[in-house]
Amino acid sequence: MLTDYKRACKTWVYAEHEGQNMPIAQMIDFVINPETGAFEALWVRALGGNKLLFAKYILEWSESALIVKHEDDLVNPGEAAHIQTVLQKEVTILRSPVFDEKTKKNLGIVINFSFDTLSPRLLSIEIKTGIFPWAKRRIIPHNKITKITDHGIYISDNTAKIKVTDEKEETKSLKRKKLEPVKTTESIKTKK
Repeated sequence: MLTDYKRACKTWVYAEHEGQNMPIAQMIDFVINPETGAFEALWVRALGGNKLLFAKYILEWSESALIVKHEDDLVNPGEAAHIQTVLQKEVTILRSPVFDEKTKKNLGIVINFSFDTLSPRLLSIEIKTGIFPWAKRRIIPHNKITKITDHGIYISDNTAKIKVTDEKEETKSLKRKKLEPVKTTESIKTKK
């Protein structure tokens, strides 16, 4: 399933218990490997504090829920030895600055990112430049991302624009549009 951070954040995690799904945690963030863009784990908020949930334990991932087999599938961060190097290099994607790799020009900040739940991997980032009402939004595909560091995200081609939205122009064009009356069979009959 294709989704994005804003939709996935705060999704409830359920565990099977006596034939029913019981809520055990709520998703709060991702552990993304900055070298590969792969999601190594999910940060979840459980009764015992923040824990890690690895993708291999997720039985089902829908827009409204994550289903795991047992509550024991949630792991304390200190118990996950194989992911410690990634946790040490972990960087925040949301609100990170985005730079052109060649010119080092700041292109904006990340306001959202999309991913696929089947192969949990970063697919694109959505960035915003400027402030409303002059802000512009752009979607940068993952193949243009060259480096993810704690200083920001670097892209290889500043002209990589799948979607550019000017929020001020969108607002103006909506105000300019005039609605045409809908022709009904009654109005067509009266014209004849």
